[in-house]
Amino acid sequence: MSTKQKGVFGLILCLVVCLCVGLFYGVLNQEDSSVSVSDSSATTATNTSTISQELLDERDNALSNEVTITLSDSGSSVDGSGASVSGNTITISQSGNYILSGSLSEGQIYVEADSNAYVILTLNGVTITNSSEPVIYIENSGYTEVLINDGTTNTLQSGSETEISAVTSETENETATGGALYARDDLLISGSGTLNVYGYINNGIHCTNNLTIDSGTINVVAVNNGVKGKDSLTVNGGTITVTCGNDGLKSDDTTGTGYGVIVINGGTFTIDALGDGIQAETTLTINDGTFDIISGDGCDNVMYQTETASMFDRNWDMSDESTTSTKGIKSSGDMVINGGTFTINSYDDSIHSNGNITINGGTYTLKSGDDGVHADLILTVTDGIISISQSYEGLEGSSVIIDGGEISIYANDDGINATENSADSTITFNGGTIYVNASGDGIDSNGSIIVNGGTTVIEGPTDSFNSAVDYGSENGGTFVINGGTILAVGSSGMLESVSSSSTQASFMISISSINSGDTITIADSSGNTIYEYTVTKTISSIIFSSADITTGNTYTVTYGSESTEISVDSVNTSNTSGGMGGMSGGMSGGRGGSSGGMSGGSTMPGSSGNNSLTPSQSQGGTQTQGGTQTQNSTQTQSNTSSNTQVSAS
Repeated sequence: MSTKQKGVFGLILCLVVCLCVGLFYGVLNQEDSSVSVSDSSATTATNTSTISQELLDERDNALSNEVTITLSDSGSSVDGSGASVSGNTITISQSGNYILSGSLSEGQIYVEADSNAYVILTLNGVTITNSSEPVIYIENSGYTEVLINDGTTNTLQSGSETEISAVTSETENETATGGALYARDDLLISGSGTLNVYGYINNGIHCTNNLTIDSGTINVVAVNNGVKGKDSLTVNGGTITVTCGNDGLKSDDTTGTGYGVIVINGGTFTIDALGDGIQAETTLTINDGTFDIISGDGCDNVMYQTETASMFDRNWDMSDESTTSTKGIKSSGDMVINGGTFTINSYDDSIHSNGNITINGGTYTLKSGDDGVHADLILTVTDGIISISQSYEGLEGSSVIIDGGEISIYANDDGINATENSADSTITFNGGTIYVNASGDGIDSNGSIIVNGGTTVIEGPTDSFNSAVDYGSENGGTFVINGGTILAVGSSGMLESVSSSSTQASFMISISSINSGDTITIADSSGNTIYEYTVTKTISSIIFSSADITTGNTYTVTYGSESTEISVDSVNTSNTSGGMGGMSGGMSGGRGGSSGGMSGGSTMPGSSGNNSLTPSQSQGGTQTQGGTQTQNSTQTQSNTSSNTQVSAS
């Protein structure tokens, strides 16, 4: 063989060796792929419903290994392999479908299987109690499924019956761990029967890994948390009722990305929690479901802080009043709600995130002792029906963006509040139908207010220390109207005018008084009604803009028995008799800074504006009843919650 041929042969041999090595490692990695998938499900909580193919295959094996367990205080029995009885403890040690029935006092179902096992606990009408330990304790298993058989009622109780009271730092039992149903590995609950869980020692249902609930009627009473999936909690369906002394549904792992996550895809939830109704340590996503939540006994007895002339910059927040978090739905990270029906009566914020909140749909009936919806960062509403019948402040975020939906807000202080103390803080209306009835500022931004679309009606304060529209002119903020329809009425003491950078014309007027029940009618020079609205409180100023208001035209504003003509000579026509400039918006839930709005378009007493106003007495005649009329009345909702006496019967 020539030297050249030897070289070619050596090259070919090298390639063959490399190919073989590559195939060897490829097969090895393929054999380990099921483990990597399983590891992924353990570390990425958003993949909680994903388990390894190996465990899925093991589930098939488990179903084929059916074991019948009959519980009895006089001696439990096992028919099949994989379970053993020692006194009132039944130990399960391998994969299988374990069908349990009967009653057991001071008993426990204890699962200690290997990490590849798939254990199915089929509850076929059981009643198990244990005064000092979990009733079902899953110490180790690859995956455990609790299947609630159709047509059966099953009861698990740990501890002795006690009254449920609020858990605080002073009353919390730091030595209590786990729950009546306690799993240290991934847990799935499914089936169409009923499961009653009483956690009188600590939690009701507690999984230290990923907890998934697919279906079933699940009733939980617990002295601490109701349902807890520490790494993650995913609910796909079922009817879940929780009464507890702390949080109703909870995931609180702080390990990192993918932990402390809650995802709800459906189900019916009735939660009476003396802490938070639903609490996620990181992100929370709700795609659908029906939610009836009372947190912290609700807000029916809340005494709201009030503001007087000497009480600016209070920065009040419900957290100042309580050491226990009592929010309806809460996440420390971003929250996304895509749909669902929500009825929430919360002592603190009804919906709260330390990050961003995005509401893409759903129907919301909210009563709050603090904010209706609060985001520490940006609050965005793209769609949905939001009714806030009681709140300190209605919608709040560092910025608030409304792209659509139907929103109604009653607020003891500000209706909509953007809290970041800079021009970057904005309230933006791009669409939707919005009604605000506020005792403080109607809409209040430390930066700018931008109206691009939608229909917005604001009934602001009757006192002289707030206004229907308040923006941060001292921070470089502006009030710009580019489209849509906006009517803002309120007192005239702190008026701030629309900015000249607007592209849609508006006018602002101050008048002597319009009484509750009077109708404001805006008509063009031909007498055609452009807009009509009946106020629900006494007001003395009007800001109005719509596509029907154009520069160079004259309009008549009729209110009660009086009318005023205004010639719109500029994009921000203004005539006021007593504006003092706006107070800067609230700082994260409270009142704003005291620097006034002399810059940015505020009209001071005696200053001239681009206006031509002629007050005159209306001479009667037929009044046109066209346009838009919004009927609003304060809603009263009775939903009083008291301490709950619970029973295991």
